[in-house]
Amino acid sequence: MVRAVLSRSEGNSWDVEEMCADVFVLAYERFDELSELDVVQQRVWLARTAGFLVANHGRRAATRRRTADRLRALPVVDEVVSAEDAVVSHGEEAVGMALSKLNAAQRQVLVLRAIGHDGPSIGRLLGITAGTARKRLMVARAAFMAAYAQLNAADGTETTSESHEGRVL
Repeated sequence: MVRAVLSRSEGNSWDVEEMCADVFVLAYERFDELSELDVVQQRVWLARTAGFLVANHGRRAATRRRTADRLRALPVVDEVVSAEDAVVSHGEEAVGMALSKLNAAQRQVLVLRAIGHDGPSIGRLLGITAGTARKRLMVARAAFMAAYAQLNAADGTETTSESHEGRVL
């Protein structure tokens, strides 16, 4: 009966299955209330709930269509320069030079951290303990910040750690 109510209003069989499951999840959550009703009232509740879910589904689909239409109407911007891009393009050469002053092991742990690995996963990748990996990462960060600060001091620009009141990022 619930599937019939849903199928009349919705043509997509996957959506019908999902909404049918949602009706019965709601019925299960309200089992205590529904068990007090007689069979006819329970069927009426199931049919009304199915109707409400179909209406909600239709409203959500209409909202998605309106949003997609609005997004399609917006002009496409080929290049947007963010504040991060401006900072990176300015300091890109200094970052590369600072990295080149580090030894290979320091660059390796910094790159692994930059691509999302944490201390334990860096340790597994390098075949060392998590504590050793964290220590190497700390030393590599400090060496990088020192090299970067030295390069910026020569240029007369402010370093990241100075702009954040001495905190190492």
